[in-house]
Amino acid sequence: MGDLKENSGYQSAREELGELDGRILEVQYILNNAEIVTTAISDTVISLGKKVEVDVNGAKKYISIVGEFESDPMNGKLSTTSPIGSTLLGKKVGDKVEVTTPGGKVPYIILSIA
Repeated sequence: MGDLKENSGYQSAREELGELDGRILEVQYILNNAEIVTTAISDTVISLGKKVEVDVNGAKKYISIVGEFESDPMNGKLSTTSPIGSTLLGKKVGDKVEVTTPGGKVPYIILSIA
């Protein structure tokens, strides 16, 4: 069998356990510091939880404004801290904004808020 310090399978399992322990602490921190946010009754201003229809260079897109841990950009769920999400917060239907993205500035026109 040999010494456990020289057993690569044992060392690998210990490293994996350390990573899992770190993830557990991270999830506990998130849960302990979570806040319940209710969306505003008004559909006239973009805020957390709103679904927004925008015109981006002539193409209509639908975006949901969500919290950081719910974001899923591939499915149109953008966090309030993302470049697009943070720029849209507080805007109204008809507003035109320029969103600074890694690819440059992109014009957005807000068509509807739900």
